[in-house]
Amino acid sequence: MPDESSADDSGTAGVDAEADRVDADPDGADADVARREKSFRGISQRLAVHYLTNLGGEEANDETGADDEAPEAEADDETADEVVGDGWRATLSSETVGVGPSLDLTEVTIAFEGDAETLDPLVERFSQKAMRAGG
Repeated sequence: MPDESSADDSGTAGVDAEADRVDADPDGADADVARREKSFRGISQRLAVHYLTNLGGEEANDETGADDEAPEAEADDETADEVVGDGWRATLSSETVGVGPSLDLTEVTIAFEGDAETLDPLVERFSQKAMRAGG
């Protein structure tokens, strides 16, 4: 059984790397918050956000006091880096990674947070959507 106090995957290749840990707030407010982190190669962050919204999430607005008058300003922004659902939150980041001497892929890392009973099926359903198989 893996040690739940450590979430360091730095020794793995990063393909579907997964780390689980339960973070406890010193005040006890978030004592039951679980965290799952997974990395996926070959999908874009935009597509990952789309999958998460299909699973019941909504893109989170990072700027709480934004008073943009032009609706087209939102379309020019970068892809959302946070999606929030009922009892869960997913924070996304992406980077380009080299695979071999001449191939670069996008690797999207998602940190899922929430109740473990909610996260386990969510992460499984997202993983099935994000799976890429050759044809």
